[in-house]
Amino acid sequence: MPIRFQVDPDFYDHPKTTGMSDAAFSLWVRAGSFSAAKLTDGFVSEDVLVHTLRSNVEVAEELVARGLWRRTRGGFRYHQWGDRNLTKERVENDRASDRQRKRSSRAKAKAQGDSGFVRPDAERTPAGIPPESEGNPDGIRALSVSVSVSVSGSGQARPPARCPRHIDDPYPPNCGGCAEARRAAEAFDSTAGTRRALISEAIAEARADPRQRCRHGVEAGLFIHPDTGKSATCAHCRRAQEAS
Repeated sequence: MPIRFQVDPDFYDHPKTTGMSDAAFSLWVRAGSFSAAKLTDGFVSEDVLVHTLRSNVEVAEELVARGLWRRTRGGFRYHQWGDRNLTKERVENDRASDRQRKRSSRAKAKAQGDSGFVRPDAERTPAGIPPESEGNPDGIRALSVSVSVSVSGSGQARPPARCPRHIDDPYPPNCGGCAEARRAAEAFDSTAGTRRALISEAIAEARADPRQRCRHGVEAGLFIHPDTGKSATCAHCRRAQEAS
């Protein structure tokens, strides 16, 4: 999820910055980048100010005097951080929702793969674009969905879950193009042909979790799929996966 420190386009000549020193400008930008990356909600401790940002209290007090920062216990805090930037709570909630969505998608794909059910594509073309209709006689959407991610072994590529206009936007607005792109991506994920790719993706994601090491213990440093309990690099797991 891209997390950015927001800088207003008129910050360079805002009344609060008129006559401000270069050191204060530099500190404001660098500290904002630090806070966004570390999810401190705009808080900058005195220790970080001196040792990480290589500045000093005098420069910080200039930002306080100009109303850009305020003094707080143990350091300083940006004025109205949450009005312009993502908060730690928002980021963590979004990440949790994204993990849950991925788990649900994998579970759905696994269940449909085990039952041999494949979602019909009668109402869609292979690219995931609706066919011609009375309301759209040429079958052309204002925003087409391009293919950007290749899935090894599936013979097809997964369409992105957002429209081209919002492809890099972590918090897109309500958008018909994004809704259509998401439905196309979900349809692709639900097919049996993507099951192996989803398992491989889940194994890669599990590598950061030491609780998900291969239960056989015969090859060091291997990890298991959180749902299937199988590792792509363990001989025992590979045989079990091929037999299933």
